[in-house]
Amino acid sequence: VSVAALVKHFKELELGPITEDEEEEGRAYSTRSTYTDILDFHVVPKWGEKKLHEVRAVAVEKWLRQLKLARGSKAKIRSIMSVLFNHAIRHEFLPQGKNPITMVRQSGKRMRTPDILEVHELIALFHQLSHRDRAMALLDTVTGLRRSELIGLKWLDVNFEELELSVTCSV
Repeated sequence: VSVAALVKHFKELELGPITEDEEEEGRAYSTRSTYTDILDFHVVPKWGEKKLHEVRAVAVEKWLRQLKLARGSKAKIRSIMSVLFNHAIRHEFLPQGKNPITMVRQSGKRMRTPDILEVHELIALFHQLSHRDRAMALLDTVTGLRRSELIGLKWLDVNFEELELSVTCSV
């Protein structure tokens, strides 16, 4: 079985069709979308032609090292590949205990500590922003939402009576 065939099998059985409005058990829409993107844009182009038993931990580690992505992104790719190979074991395409990805070392640790602004720095920065960006910065500061979640907010997600924000999607 090739990695590409395994990906196809995994998508059909584990991910299903990706539509935002479907109510389906299992993984969330955003998770299925992320898995699909990583499998389609990273895993299949590099490993698709290989047979499952040909994939080696050291080769995957070396490949991940040369990708021009953040460590967290590389760790996500490694994690999804591990899930993929666990699927192969569960469906008996590989023997028990033969997931090569479990031996792949890939840190998700940040390369540097993020900058933390002092209050006076935050105020100075705030005054340099447009009105729209000020609103986003204020929402970010008081809610702790991720940028992708802030960008995905819609007016329908705001309940002014209950003072609630519903994070229903991210961009």
